[in-house]
Amino acid sequence: MRKRTIVLLLLPVLLAVVLSPLILRADDDPGDDDDGFSHRGLVESRPAGNTGAWGIGGQTFTAVTSTAIQEEHGPLAVGACAEVYYVSATDHTATKIESKEPIECNDTGDGYVQIYGILQSFPAGLVGDWVVDGVTYTADGATEFQQEHGVFAAGQCVEVKYRPGTMTAVEIETENSYKCNGSGNPPSAYTEVKGILDSFPAALVGDWVVDGVTYTADAGTQFEQEKGPYLVGGCVEVKFIGSTNAAIEIGTTNPDDCSGGTATPEIKFYGLIDTVPPGNVGAWTIGGETFISDAATQLGQENGAFAPGVCAEVEYYVSSGDNIATEIKTEDPYHCNGGSYTNEAYGPIDSFPAALFGSWVIDGVTYVASVGTTQFKQDDGPFAAGACVKVAYATVDGINQAYEIETQSGDDCGSSPSLPSESKVYATIDSFPADPYIGAWQIGGVAYEATAQTQFKQEHGAFANGACVQAEYREIGGVNTLSEVETESAYKCEDGGGSPQFKSYGTVEVMPAAADMTGVWQISGIDYTATLSTTFSQEHGFLAVGAYVEVYYTESGGVNTAVKIETQVAPGSGKDYIVGELESHDSADDWNDWVVNGQTIKADPVIKVGSGSQSPQVGQRVMLSTYQVNGVRYATTAAFANQAFLPLVTTP
Repeated sequence: MRKRTIVLLLLPVLLAVVLSPLILRADDDPGDDDDGFSHRGLVESRPAGNTGAWGIGGQTFTAVTSTAIQEEHGPLAVGACAEVYYVSATDHTATKIESKEPIECNDTGDGYVQIYGILQSFPAGLVGDWVVDGVTYTADGATEFQQEHGVFAAGQCVEVKYRPGTMTAVEIETENSYKCNGSGNPPSAYTEVKGILDSFPAALVGDWVVDGVTYTADAGTQFEQEKGPYLVGGCVEVKFIGSTNAAIEIGTTNPDDCSGGTATPEIKFYGLIDTVPPGNVGAWTIGGETFISDAATQLGQENGAFAPGVCAEVEYYVSSGDNIATEIKTEDPYHCNGGSYTNEAYGPIDSFPAALFGSWVIDGVTYVASVGTTQFKQDDGPFAAGACVKVAYATVDGINQAYEIETQSGDDCGSSPSLPSESKVYATIDSFPADPYIGAWQIGGVAYEATAQTQFKQEHGAFANGACVQAEYREIGGVNTLSEVETESAYKCEDGGGSPQFKSYGTVEVMPAAADMTGVWQISGIDYTATLSTTFSQEHGFLAVGAYVEVYYTESGGVNTAVKIETQVAPGSGKDYIVGELESHDSADDWNDWVVNGQTIKADPVIKVGSGSQSPQVGQRVMLSTYQVNGVRYATTAAFANQAFLPLVTTP
């Protein structure tokens, strides 16, 4: 019998009598694993980082640097179910905040039945009738779906929580196969240890050494980095088959869990440098935290010199309450930008977890796919080693968190891909056709073609050779086809000193193989030459095929020479949405500040405004797609509030 049934039906009358004193104190019950009190509810508000005021279930709690943040059941985003452990009824300082399954915040009072069984059939759109072990359950718009242990498929073991009587599913999620075999234990049983990570393979599959013992990970091993990235000297938890040391699951865990290990656990931290001690020895303030360095601390300045405002990575351990730094080094800025935007990369799959959630290695780079965060699309074939994929990601605390992984045509990972993108250039007109302007244009040394569908705007003067324009285009059949040409203020086609310097925004399609990245770059169909004088900046993600970038360039003799190539946030890729009345904005220039609900938002140079010839005006309700860097918020799109539907929108 492979189906197990756990009955959780409540007895309303009896429980109302027996539990009524507890119900009255539900908001200040002592926590069951902390020396304090606990409260469960939906996250209503939260700080930009982890420290600060959290609104959970109608109450406010304060998270401090020592507060443990655990996201085992999904990210602690607004709307997520969470449990907070805190000091007392009068002191709401949080000791721990952890995500919970959505159903655990369901306060309807109805009971449900939980079963495990083999999925036989299910609707394509998920909503409808599901057949599990010959029994039909109905999923509706309120049903929660989780695919943490594999995708929904016939033959997959699933857990169903449903309402008795109506057979309506509250939650359906994939599960490990052992939960459907009647034993309730993993195959052959398993052993669980926690220890210090001595070494591990770059692609994750292979031999791991933990506290001197070797464990073997294969394609079926689950990799979890919810407590930080894998780090030699860090604390990990290994679940393995005792007879063979074959790893079932390897996950990072809290350093305190390894207090009995053979080495001192180290922790990795990213933040902007606030202060630097004289001679780089002594107390540093980085990201608001204090770290102590001494003569033994390794220092690295490959990504710039130590200075306030520079992104840094610190490896440290805690001793007598002090954070003792073993290594401090400067890092690319995207490591410190908090994940309020995404960028993209294309590449072949090196390895990936069988259940999809866990660590993926794509073109040599590791990404983490998480339940409730990552979406998977296999429209261009199934996931497989060597398959070409696109990954949308954000880097948070050193981990590349994947938001979407999608298979692509093999050509997109080849030598001459043509990747879709929102591409635009700010440059001066070299030549253009007469009114109605349809035909060949030369802008900033590059050939473009205008069609009957191209929009023309001359709000900042008439079209003329030498005039600065913003040109939006797509590469279609090898032709840079214009969708819009608009005259702009001259400063947008100049450097800070007034000399001509053009800007282009698009997707990296081909980049040089040279380690110093010099050579020819193909970006949205246009070639740019990078020299030893070119500056490279990984401000908003790393430079890779598929990355959205900003290029500063000059043109001479038909050669576009890159002055600077920098990763950039694409229109609509800001993850924070602001909706409200537009209180102030100078519509003469889209680059001017936008003020919504009393908040001032800077315009990103790539900002896409309105639709067609219509732009939001002061007094109208707008929706801004934004991201934040170093405390400054930028908008990448500004649309009418009723112009687009987005699944998650917060209104300040």
